[in-house]
Amino acid sequence: MPVPPAILRTVNRSGAAQVFVGAVPGAASYRFELSSDGGRTWKEVATTADATYTITGLTSGAKVHVRAIALNAAHSSGPGNEYPIYPTADAPPPPDGLKLSLSAGRVDVTWGETFGAGEYRLYRRIRGEKAFTLVCDGLARECVDRAAGVVPAFAEPGQAENAFYSGKPYAVYEYAVAAVNGNGEGSRSAIVDTDPASWANWDPKPGEPFRRKVVHNTLPADSHEGMSVYYPK
Repeated sequence: MPVPPAILRTVNRSGAAQVFVGAVPGAASYRFELSSDGGRTWKEVATTADATYTITGLTSGAKVHVRAIALNAAHSSGPGNEYPIYPTADAPPPPDGLKLSLSAGRVDVTWGETFGAGEYRLYRRIRGEKAFTLVCDGLARECVDRAAGVVPAFAEPGQAENAFYSGKPYAVYEYAVAAVNGNGEGSRSAIVDTDPASWANWDPKPGEPFRRKVVHNTLPADSHEGMSVYYPK
């Protein structure tokens, strides 16, 4: 019996969505099912040998769910994960969370996922210029950009703290990212830059993982005793 297939992503467009399923070893075909009532009932829309299928006849602006079942000559798998589809007649909104990590001559850029996008495009320009240049495109949500003149973030953030900076000259680049779906490229995100004095680029403890603070409810609300910090794995 094949294992349930996982839906990896969709590329949405007006009235339709292209659905990508992770290939299942031993599967000869895949059945795609659609739900318009939040997963309570399901309707078969197609069975195909390809792990990619475009569902048409959807209503733009109406959320639906899709799932897949893997089939071979003797068995069918259980249904895979439910995945939301947001058909739209519009280009996608920009991804959230555009973040830069600075080192000498290098910028590591990451950003969040936009549902229904089939591609991301990262743009860069030197501060003060008007035109952007495309530096990365594709499905990845990260990019390493070799940018001459970039320096690591300063040890202390803020323009006032670094008003008398006497180090070597540095360049400041501005970045923005856009998502692309079946309707085209959407608007670009808010701009972030490589200013080494920026609070947005300051990392007080490089490499430190996420911390969570726990307050024990047996103590008064204004008490700082009994607070512990731990690092989730």
